[in-house]
Amino acid sequence: MWTSSLAACIQAIPQPPPVPIATDAFTVPTSEPLEPVAAAVLGWAGLATVTPGGSWVGTESQVALDESGTELCAWTWGAQDWATAHGTTPDVIPEDCADGLGNPCDWQATVVLSGGHRDGENCRPYWGFNSEADGGSHAYGWIADWKDSEGSHGTWFLQRTPEGHWIPVDPSVAWDPDSGRLSYFIPAE
Repeated sequence: MWTSSLAACIQAIPQPPPVPIATDAFTVPTSEPLEPVAAAVLGWAGLATVTPGGSWVGTESQVALDESGTELCAWTWGAQDWATAHGTTPDVIPEDCADGLGNPCDWQATVVLSGGHRDGENCRPYWGFNSEADGGSHAYGWIADWKDSEGSHGTWFLQRTPEGHWIPVDPSVAWDPDSGRLSYFIPAE
């Protein structure tokens, strides 16, 4: 008796109408997922014209390079010194760039990154689908001869850490004081 009541109850529940599958609502991927190159070098590359104590105008890119140095992907921002980017708003980074012995840098600049965009189609394995259009700001410095307790180490490009320490990041920096042309590459750790 209980079984027949249950069967009658189940038969009385209306079935929802079938929902058609929308085949035009999505596209089935036709290519294999992108795989990162095993030996890719990740880092930041920059090109700028720098006037010490004045301006910094150029670009900075987060890049992925293959073993031969060919660019696989880049996320590129416009780069400007703080005063150009923010007008009269004061820079909060103190003028404290120095080497390991406290000798002042030849120059330092707070650089604001904005207007970021992807260059290349192979970025997904390295940084997901998008990076931020606003790249934040970084403080950089340049010194003709970095010295510490171990001696003299020649020209270095420096970056200020969030903790306020100046660290040498690129010994192969190229800066021409006559033209102001600067190029650098900072490998990711």
